[in-house]
Amino acid sequence: TDWTGLIPQYFEQIMFDTILVGEFEVCLSKVKWEIDDIYDLPSTLNGKTVAQIGSSAFANQIQVTSITLPSTITSIGVNAFSGCTSLTSINIPANVTSIGAGAFAGCSSLTNITIPAGVTSVGEGAFAGCSNLNISVNISNPNYSAQGNILYNKAKTKIIGSGDVSANITIPNTVTEVCASAFSGNTNLQRVDIYGMPVIDDFAFYDCANLDEVYFYSYTVPEIGAGAFSDNIFTVYVPYNKQSSYYTIFSGYTDNIDSIPITVTLKKDGVAYQTVNTYYGADISGMTDPYKEGYTFNYWVDTEGNTYQNGDVWDSTVDLAVEADWTARQFHITFSGYGTEDLDAISVTYDQPIGTLPVISKTGNTFNGWKDENGVYYTADTIWQRTSNLMLTSDFSPNEYTITYNGNGGTASVAEQDVEYGTVISSFATANKTGYTFTGWNMQADGTGETISTPY
Repeated sequence: TDWTGLIPQYFEQIMFDTILVGEFEVCLSKVKWEIDDIYDLPSTLNGKTVAQIGSSAFANQIQVTSITLPSTITSIGVNAFSGCTSLTSINIPANVTSIGAGAFAGCSSLTNITIPAGVTSVGEGAFAGCSNLNISVNISNPNYSAQGNILYNKAKTKIIGSGDVSANITIPNTVTEVCASAFSGNTNLQRVDIYGMPVIDDFAFYDCANLDEVYFYSYTVPEIGAGAFSDNIFTVYVPYNKQSSYYTIFSGYTDNIDSIPITVTLKKDGVAYQTVNTYYGADISGMTDPYKEGYTFNYWVDTEGNTYQNGDVWDSTVDLAVEADWTARQFHITFSGYGTEDLDAISVTYDQPIGTLPVISKTGNTFNGWKDENGVYYTADTIWQRTSNLMLTSDFSPNEYTITYNGNGGTASVAEQDVEYGTVISSFATANKTGYTFTGWNMQADGTGETISTPY
């Protein structure tokens, strides 16, 4: 359609296509000549609704600083505003559903963009080179989210684009894809830490002028697209024992392949035992097992509970101290002596109390406890400090009893006599009674009881 004469005030500046969206809508096809530095696009022209910004419509309008788009706009085409290096301000109307690839590429002065709730498609490299851009997403948008001026899909598994990011960024292991041109031309980046194993698409980090360090922590080399790190001078830090694998895929980008150095201090009971200078991702070797009386060494463990031993891999990116982990050895006590025929051996643990010991009885005796070959007694509270098994012997003391003598009208030579259980009594006391002859001792005063005589 020839709009000449119908809209002469715009004809010198813009060209329109014929109806593309509907009978009463038009698409802005191309800004033909330079427009004003501040430009408000009308919503209608001669009764026709302006609904689309076509491919490269405002491309390379380097003088424009601000553009206001009408609410009638529903889509922004490929490279629509690319190369507008002076553009600082533009709105994306609420009715927009798609933003084309490279739509704002090279808009290095652009400071703020909010992705409306209805946007369902953002093309690759839409914000390439927008290093001053603050990106936000309407909270109601079900497809996209933003954090730290990085545009993600809603689940934050894909990185779509970037703006005014920090010099050092971390890509978490939940990200499975860094989309094409996501960080292309971003001059803020100096260091990128990549956890997990995301696919890094074509030109994802192309021409990041200040990028100096890229860290990969995965032991599996990720898939990298064409030109993903082109036009950068940087060092790649990777797990030590995977350097050759990473070197292969980065050979077209850099020869600087390195690993993170770490110093590991081995400690035994809190005291430094050995120092190891190594790298993240290096095989663990050369650690000397420590010795500790009564214990078996298991492995080395850090404050987070991670364990390390020869043959494993150093999975730390920072210096760390690891403590020797031990298992106290176990020993056995067997029993001998009176009353031990049916007693089973018991287990004891080094540096721990022995615990319950059996108690046995013997007629006429008091049980003193258990003693070793040196006469040392062991109780339930005794801390086990031996490094060999042990036999304990039951120990008893005979009870003492008292014989009381009743003169039965006479006088006994002694009133009492102390005796030990199990000993033989060779003599008893004597007794005197006027007019009587002493005949012995009986358990009853009238002599009808048991007669007690020596030896007894």
